[in-house]
Amino acid sequence: MRPGGDGGVFCVVARLWAVVFCLVGACFLVAPGLVPDLVSALAGRLGLGGRIQSGPGGLWWILALSLMATITVLAETCAREPYNLFAFRALVTAKLVSTAGFVGLATTGGAVWLLCALGDGFVAATLLLARRGMPHPGSGSATGPSRDGPAPTERPS
Repeated sequence: MRPGGDGGVFCVVARLWAVVFCLVGACFLVAPGLVPDLVSALAGRLGLGGRIQSGPGGLWWILALSLMATITVLAETCAREPYNLFAFRALVTAKLVSTAGFVGLATTGGAVWLLCALGDGFVAATLLLARRGMPHPGSGSATGPSRDGPAPTERPS
């Protein structure tokens, strides 16, 4: 994987986020209070008010686990298939929606949620910037596949 139009930088960035998402998801599973406590403590040190409440056994905990698993798979798919626009758009959409949601929560739940918005906004920005130099599928670039992806391989009869 080399940086450039072949998706090298993007693949590295996507794989890094896949690892981070997997680790954070594992923390949500085995130590559900760890991530909210760490974010709340960091926010307090930064002078941001409020506290993130979270815990196991409820609907939102299960949904958080499912989202972490999904974005881990999407990020790994982006790393393996950098021209897969569906995976890329789904991953960036998830991060932009959560960024907007965290900004909304900051209006009622305290500025601690701005730290979450900053984190997810940073993820979206790094993915968008890393993919920026890559040609779009179907652009006729010698380094990218056609709009429909690479041609299927023929099976011997």
